[in-house]
Amino acid sequence: MKHAGRGAAEEPGPAVRGRTRHPDRRWPPAPYAPREGRECPLRRSARQGRTPARTRPRAWGSARAVARSAKAGTSEMSRSQTTISNRSRGRAISGQRRRERCRHQRLTRHARRAKWRRIRWQRAPWWQKFPLQLIALESHLAAEYHGFVRWRVGDALLYGGEVEVPETGTIRRLTLIFSRAPARWSPIVMADGPVASRHRYRWARPSTLCMWFPRDPDSLRWTLDKGLTGLIDRARVHLLREAWWRMTRRWPAPEIHRPASRPKDMLTPAEARRHERQRCWCGRGRYASCHGAIDSAQERRLLCLA
Repeated sequence: MKHAGRGAAEEPGPAVRGRTRHPDRRWPPAPYAPREGRECPLRRSARQGRTPARTRPRAWGSARAVARSAKAGTSEMSRSQTTISNRSRGRAISGQRRRERCRHQRLTRHARRAKWRRIRWQRAPWWQKFPLQLIALESHLAAEYHGFVRWRVGDALLYGGEVEVPETGTIRRLTLIFSRAPARWSPIVMADGPVASRHRYRWARPSTLCMWFPRDPDSLRWTLDKGLTGLIDRARVHLLREAWWRMTRRWPAPEIHRPASRPKDMLTPAEARRHERQRCWCGRGRYASCHGAIDSAQERRLLCLA
């Protein structure tokens, strides 16, 4: 069958893809013009009543080329689907990593805050940690002791005031030091005036009163339920006993006497180490490197004993 020229009348052929071929239009179009003696595959499919393949074939390729082209299209489609699935998987993995990173940052932030709260709690003074102990300490204060004042040095709470020693009528100044929680740790009591005594601690330059033995029962020791009033009363009685001892060289009460403390140049190595490690009355560090390193007059002014 020969191809008719342009403008030659030609009877309408069968419908191709639901359309009627126009009689004045060249068939097939220019890019698919058949060679001499060969028929276009699209026209042959139309003549035989078959619908052409959706995949666009080559101009004059064989069925194998058409199949190869269709296979290539299918593989390209599967490759694009695989790419899409990989992208989706990648987005899921990246989202999971982002959530894990955010969770790790959140936990790290919470741990850091908890650490600083714990450090602030450890560094806080005892009256902020245990406010009820402070209330119990200052409750039911006797009227004659209302002149006592309170101040803070370091981590210690100090109470100071003047008292009258019974039977002697002398006025002495007392300083009560609470460097730790009083429910567990004994307070430190200092006084001005004469320091010659049978029962005093000498680890600090203002010597401290030794008013009870650490292993005494509660009836012979001061406890928190007795408050400031009980501690001041016990200190006044101790000052009276010291005055009696200075006059008669006899201690008018039950006692457990330890050997008198010796000068620093006569201490044994163990006693010297114990003296160097003594905790300061302010509650911060060691006494030798804290208030023991300043001038004695300045330390007494801080204690209101000057």
